[in-house]
Amino acid sequence: MKLTITLILLFIQRAVLANSIHPVSITWANADIQDHKVSLSVKTTAEDLLYFHPLSPDSLFRLSQAALMDAARQHSTIIKSGFFILDQNKDRLPVTIVSSNFNSLKSKKEFDVMELLKYPLYYKMEFELADNIDLLVFHQALSESGLPSVCLLSISKNTNSLVQNIELSEHQPFSIGRDAVSIGSPSEVNFMLSYITLTDTEVLHELTLPMALLKTFVSIKDKEFNEAVKIIEGFIEENSTVEVNKSTIDPDAITLVFQNETEALMNDQSLVNIRVAYNLKSFPNEIGISWNSFNWKMRWFKSLIDAFGTQVEHNFSRFQPRFEMKREMKLKKEGN
Repeated sequence: MKLTITLILLFIQRAVLANSIHPVSITWANADIQDHKVSLSVKTTAEDLLYFHPLSPDSLFRLSQAALMDAARQHSTIIKSGFFILDQNKDRLPVTIVSSNFNSLKSKKEFDVMELLKYPLYYKMEFELADNIDLLVFHQALSESGLPSVCLLSISKNTNSLVQNIELSEHQPFSIGRDAVSIGSPSEVNFMLSYITLTDTEVLHELTLPMALLKTFVSIKDKEFNEAVKIIEGFIEENSTVEVNKSTIDPDAITLVFQNETEALMNDQSLVNIRVAYNLKSFPNEIGISWNSFNWKMRWFKSLIDAFGTQVEHNFSRFQPRFEMKREMKLKKEGN
């Protein structure tokens, strides 16, 4: 009996945890093309460990330093297999992990799972570069149980920048010539990740975006941290709207997690995770979810939607700012 209760509690705990964080793996990769090798530095966050390793938080949703350190070390294998470079013959370049850095996890003994985005992890790999290789095709295939993965790739040659912030996904590799001198103007970070969960009792919209992009929508320069947070919350409440059964509902909670806390307001590359929760008071027959603000930096974004257990996608844009769906209420007839 005790074992059954324990398993049920663990199942509930994992279910709550899975719905409490956006299931999107986010990494940054910096590649330097050298004479006989490509040096690739990968940065991710401790939050990624939740997606790839069987971590079990306690009743207060905390994880120990020892558990996270162990998972970070094991994660080296996933990083090594998830990032690879092909040559012009589609052969993989031999690779070795040469170093890793988990110093951010030494700051305390226990960590709140909702704030693991704040703790960076670093891995460095080296790919052998033979003399007959002319083309380099960068791939990333970080995924687990269908979870989406996004990587921002920057490439330099002998430390001289060639391209910055190329979005690299499992189905979107990036090719560059070994002897490339210039590849045009570097792009700026302008992506936003959106994950929406729909259940009978709640709508949860989670957004992750760089501070640089957020600052194109809200003016928080020279603002105190608490004031800046209120401005951001007001912007999100106004622009992320939910309509259930033809009635607009207000969010019950807006939670902001800054990757580097107050320093993130000065670091444009830092990520901001925004969670907007709407509690439902009636069975959701008709649902409409809208994003009301686009600009020259963000003309559209893809949202991954878990609609009552069914996975769908929607591209929010100025011309298609609303996602809609209807459900049929299933009523049991007596005697059937």
